[in-house]
Amino acid sequence: MAQQTAQSIRERYNAIHEVIQQMTPDKDGETMLPKEYIDLDVYQNLPGTGGHNERIRLWYGYLEDGDDVIYPPRYLSFATSKYNYAAREFYEEYLYDGQGHLLFVYAKTPDVEHSDMYPFELRLWFDGKQLLRFNAKNHEGKEVYTGTEIPERFKSEVNRVKDRGAQLLEMFKSLDKGVLL
Repeated sequence: MAQQTAQSIRERYNAIHEVIQQMTPDKDGETMLPKEYIDLDVYQNLPGTGGHNERIRLWYGYLEDGDDVIYPPRYLSFATSKYNYAAREFYEEYLYDGQGHLLFVYAKTPDVEHSDMYPFELRLWFDGKQLLRFNAKNHEGKEVYTGTEIPERFKSEVNRVKDRGAQLLEMFKSLDKGVLL
């Protein structure tokens, strides 16, 4: 695996967003690139919190294959998840490399440890399993912490989003196997 830096990850993130923008329909419903993603929309009624909706979108790329194949293998390049629990809104983004390694996580999440329920924005950059950088901002967008260690107050949320990144990758692999080409 090539060594990653926060800058190289930002460049990959920006490039993915440019591609996504080109797949997004304009006011006339036209796109510059054909849409290539998997959309999942889950609705359920949860005890104690009521209606729950989760929308997951999985963007993929194609692996270069030395053989002349009609349909090259796909890999998960980027995933988003937007969901609610009761009135609390969550939004997450996950960036992957071609080998399925998590490179970056962005999570906007209510601060569940405090009664004010204001959202925090968390950003994590990875080189393999090594954390390159961690950043947290408060509900006003002001930086609370930046560094290479995760403060205790954020550890449970960081572990949750890392696990979620792995779950989304496994979900993609499973769905990809079931898609007819």
